[in-house]
Amino acid sequence: MLIFDNHGWALVIESKIADALTEDQLQRHQKTVERYGFDKITGLTMTVREPDFRLDGWRRVSWREIYSWAQEQKQRSNWAGFLVGYFNAAESRMANDQYLKEGTITEFSGNSFDPYT
Repeated sequence: MLIFDNHGWALVIESKIADALTEDQLQRHQKTVERYGFDKITGLTMTVREPDFRLDGWRRVSWREIYSWAQEQKQRSNWAGFLVGYFNAAESRMANDQYLKEGTITEFSGNSFDPYT
């Protein structure tokens, strides 16, 4: 995914769940964006596993971190609650389909208990 403005800024987003992230892939993305004239490029990767390399200008966030952030926000945002529900359903489906073989996209968040419901 590419998000950009008309002033040379671009955010490149690459997400991986089951496949490994490769340094070559990110370098190709960056070169492609540079060819289009962008000179202020930031990259963001969302992965299950930590890659074994680092690239300048790129930041990695784990799917579990995104899930954890959404868990914290769901009392203030319906969208965060939808995201948590989506992550839970997606992870369950991926596990059943044997797609997610290593790691998780969610984390145990305790048992929800509301004595007033």
